[in-house]
Amino acid sequence: MPTTKKQEVYFGMMMCLGMVFIMTTYNFMLSGMLDVLTPLQMLKEMIIIFIIALALELIIVGPIAHKVVFSLPFKKEKKLYMILTLSTCMVIGMVFFMSIYGLIHASIAGSLTNQHVLTSFFTIFAKNIMIAYPAQILIVGPAVRFLFSRFLSIKQASSL
Repeated sequence: MPTTKKQEVYFGMMMCLGMVFIMTTYNFMLSGMLDVLTPLQMLKEMIIIFIIALALELIIVGPIAHKVVFSLPFKKEKKLYMILTLSTCMVIGMVFFMSIYGLIHASIAGSLTNQHVLTSFFTIFAKNIMIAYPAQILIVGPAVRFLFSRFLSIKQASSL
């Protein structure tokens, strides 16, 4: 949907904001922190996570996902195929990296169980992918595409 680099950044920011809000709230609930943290502490945590997620999306995951999608043998003219394939690649990449962040964060906080590090990582990854993928496909992705298209149409109308 974005056609310029500036639009890609705005689109990425909107996607990250929606996904960070959902996934951070979900992880706060899983860890029992939703009842412990103050709203200001949650906001600070979400800002930090947003910055990390946006950097990962723009610098690592996004470019790799685009390369993978455009190298796959399917009809790229079909908008739905492109959206689903790119969203799938993005979610897998972002959940992978953000699960590493979660593992590091849990380790620092001392909340890791006595499981092996890889077992802990795959547990975190599995819990996050089962929420992140439906959230992206059913909620955040459609909402951001709708809002972004409205933003573009308003911007184009005001420049006439």
